[in-house]
This record gives sequence, C-alpha cells and structure tokens, in this order.
Amino acid sequence: MLGDGTRRLVAYVVPDGPAPAVAGIRDHLRKTLPAAMIPAAVEFRDRLPRTSSGKIDRNALATTAPAPDVWAASSDSTLERTIAAVWQQALGVAAVSARDDVFDLGAHSLQAIQVANRLGVELRCDVKVAWLFQHPTPAELARFLEQRERPRPAAVGLPAALLADTVLDPDIRPGDGPRASGTPDRVLLTGATGFVGVHLLAELLTSTGAEVVCTVRAASPAEATARIHQALETHVINLPDAMRHRITAFPADLTRPHLGLDDVLFAELARTCGAIIHNAATVSIMREYATLRAANTESTRDLLRMAAVRSTPLHFVSTLSVAPPLALAPEVPEAFLPAHPGLRYGYQQSKWAAERLLEQAAERGLPVTVHRLGRIVGPYTTGYVNERDFLWSVLRAGVPAGIVPDLFEEEAWTPVDHVAQALVHLCLGQPAPGATVFNHAAGELVRLGDVYDWLEEYGYPLQRMPLARWRAELPRSSGDSGDSDGSGVAATTLAFFDSWDANTDDATGLDLRLGRVRADNVVNGLRGSGITCPPVDRDLVFRYLDHCVTTGTLPAPAGKPFHPATPAR
Repeated sequence: MLGDGTRRLVAYVVPDGPAPAVAGIRDHLRKTLPAAMIPAAVEFRDRLPRTSSGKIDRNALATTAPAPDVWAASSDSTLERTIAAVWQQALGVAAVSARDDVFDLGAHSLQAIQVANRLGVELRCDVKVAWLFQHPTPAELARFLEQRERPRPAAVGLPAALLADTVLDPDIRPGDGPRASGTPDRVLLTGATGFVGVHLLAELLTSTGAEVVCTVRAASPAEATARIHQALETHVINLPDAMRHRITAFPADLTRPHLGLDDVLFAELARTCGAIIHNAATVSIMREYATLRAANTESTRDLLRMAAVRSTPLHFVSTLSVAPPLALAPEVPEAFLPAHPGLRYGYQQSKWAAERLLEQAAERGLPVTVHRLGRIVGPYTTGYVNERDFLWSVLRAGVPAGIVPDLFEEEAWTPVDHVAQALVHLCLGQPAPGATVFNHAAGELVRLGDVYDWLEEYGYPLQRMPLARWRAELPRSSGDSGDSDGSGVAATTLAFFDSWDANTDDATGLDLRLGRVRADNVVNGLRGSGITCPPVDRDLVFRYLDHCVTTGTLPAPAGKPFHPATPAR
C-alpha cells in the first residue's frame, strides 16, 4: 500500500541470470493472468527473505516495498498517469493502474465517451472513443497516442503475433483412448447466456435428452446456474422444470488457461462429454486482437486439447465477417479461408485465427465443424430483438433523428430460433459427408430499402442518405439522439465507424457487402429434416419494432396509437 492509501501489486523476482525486461515479464504474465493480477511494479532480488520455517517472509517483503517514486518510474509515465486518473474519476474506483484493463474494471460505452472527451481537453488533441476500446489499459493507450505523433510505416499483412497464434500445438491430435461415438448424452456448451447461446441451450434441451454442461463466467456454481436461468427469462424462453434439471453450470473464464477450470474438472469433461459446441466469444468490433485473443482464439485451442482426448466432435460457432468483402472476392465458399486484406479489426482476426486452428485439427483427423453466422435477428416467434446487433444499433441511433444511412443493398437475415434448430441438427444429427464448414445464410435476402420502407410504414419518417453524410449529421450526444435509456448509442455507433477508419489504409470507407455466400452444406444437411427458415418480412420487422417500443429502446411513432402485435405461433 502506498502512502496515500492506494493499493498496488508488486512482484518480487529472483532471476536466473541477468534480469529480464520488466515489460517482458508483464507480457508473459498477461497470457495467463487477468488484468487485475498484472503487477504494477517488479522488484529484482538476489534472494527472497525466509522465515525460520523456510517459508517466504511476506512481512519482510512488505516492509521493503518500492517507494512511491520507484512505482512511478517502474510503472506509469506522465501520460499513463493522466489517462489512469481520468479513468479513475469516471469509474469511481479507488485506483486505476497503467496495466489495468478498464473494461475488466466495469467500464461501459458511455463512460468511454466521457473519458475520450475529457482526455481531449486534458491532452489538447483529438481522442477518438474507438481508441479506448482498442487500447483498454492506460499504458496501451499512452503508447498508441505517443506513436501517432511519429511517422507510421506502411501496413504489411497481419500482425506477427496473430499469425503465431494460428499454429496448432503439435501434441493436439487424436488420442489413443476410446473415441466418442453415437448420440451424446452429455454436451458441453460455451456462451449459454448470450443471445445465440441461450437459444442453442433451449434447442439442445428440447430436441435431445442430453445433459447440457454450461461454462459461465461466475464466482460459484450457484451463481452460474442463476445466470443461465436469468438468460432464459430475459429472452422469454419457457422450459419445463424437467428440462431445466438437465442443465449443469460450472464457473469458468475463457480468458484463463483451460477456461479457468481446474485440471480435475477439465479432464472429467474431456472424458464424459460426447460433443462440444463452442459458441462463447467476446464480441467487440472496436477492440484490438490482443485484447480478444484469450477469449476468442486461445479458448478454442484449449477446447481442441480437451476434444483430442477422445476425438470428441468440436463444433465452433464463427462469423461470416471472417470472409473477404465483395471487393476482394465474388463469393464466400464453405471452406477454410486464407489470410486476406479484409481482416482489419480484432474480432474478425480472432475468429479467423480460431478457424485456422480448427483447420489444422481437421487435417490431423479430429472431428470438427465450423458454423459461420451472418445477421442473426430476433426469434420468429416472440420478436425479441438482439439490441447489440450492429444494424439495430444504427437504427436506434438514426430513427429518433429521422435519418438512416445506405449501408448495403441486401443481405441474409436469419432468426435466432431457426439458426439454433439448424445448428443443433447439423452438429448432433447425421453429419453431411465431407462437410466441415457451414455458412448459415441459406434464407432469402432482405433488402435494406425494404426495411426502411417498413420503418416508414410503421410510422417513422426517415430521410435516407449516404453513410458519410449520415455520420456527419447524426447527433453525437445521447440526449440529441433521443436515447431514452441514456446509453449513448449514437456516439457508440459513430465510434465503431471511427474505429473502422482507423483500420482502413485507403479511402474506400466501410463496405459491408460480401460476395455470394455459398450455403450448400447447410441446405444439404437440413434436407429432409423439416427445418426451414421462416420468412423475414414486414410482419416480423413490425414485431421487432413493437418490442423496441415496448422496452423503450425506440420511441413510439409520433401520432400513432401503439398496439403491440400478437406473437407468431
């Protein structure tokens, strides 16, 4: 503890040879420890003091902790301390160190907007909100801001660290033990509290008799179970008690080795689960790869290690955003994809890197499948809206202001309850011969112009305009944009476009279009199953809008009496 009462974590190291760089030690620890456990200072010692019983004398270490000036010299630069102080004030916490990930400390988008504005005043320079998401520690943001003042070299391919993460460990290969076979009676599902995951959980419980083991970020099994049941209630999914009793929830953390599970539980799941559906991910289109690799890429490596024990089928939920845009490729194949210039932001890169690991696992004989999802919209039956979806964020920002942007001509929309049905059938049913990659975009294309027509028919007067003009005219403050919940959705949405600009090397701007998305494996795999994609039409979009008005995420159209639509049966 420092003299002002601030707590800091210090590491004492006895090096085996010359003392290594402090930054290298922190980088090494960051691979296995959460941000809060990264030491703010590192002290090198010839030896560690011992008690009379031979244990490390922690009291003696505490009395020789680094002085305040040493903390400052070994940890925070002036710029780092300025950034940390602004975050500390915004978060209302006792302290923020240079190595703290502010989003692990509870930061959210509105606070990021406030901090960016405050830093712009403090530093007398433009600080974009997107940079705070891309560089979530004061040290990383300070380094980025300092580097922006220097000439930047031309971008050359993907980062070396990313490419290094795409190499599968040589010992991850089919084991010698008995292989998992037949219909599984125990399925491991990650990401069960998310929008897609909770519908996957419901489908697994409804269409199979299997026990579903869910890994959940929580402090205890009771809290993990409570989070599962809360997710079911939030998404209006009603299941009988007999089905709920087949849910087993374990506390886990995808950012930790072995998903934060102890060795005994990890080995038990490897031995008893007959299938693994890896749906969990940190989804952020504004964060850099380094902040997403643990949750999105390294967790896949750990699950491949688990699956290899019995050659357990591993089914990975990915995203169509890993595909090259239309400007680079006329179609998106149902196949693994090589590196391409369209991999510009961290979320894309992390999911593509995970796919590369799965590609190598498949080459070694492990049974894996990849399921790429596109625009996943609310369930057909209830009209519940995924409010974190990018397009709905754009609509929430633009509709109250009466302006909407030209983003794309048409794209495939898939209701989440249908994609859950299809994915479970393709994962646990009779596998399609030779099919490994599935692009879930087999439904009819939805024209954005039609969506805007339906919005106007619902009662929202809209002016359609090019994206650049929309960005310039959209009010940036939450009050101006009409956000009834004060979430700052307009500013957050604009921050995404700023982050895209930061990752774009030319003046082509944002292009969300993909080439023709091949979905032959999905179509063939569902043939004869009776599973068909429901129509995404005016009636469904009206149900989505009813939900948004009911929950207050969109204002009711002016002068129009509101009568919520009846859910589809």
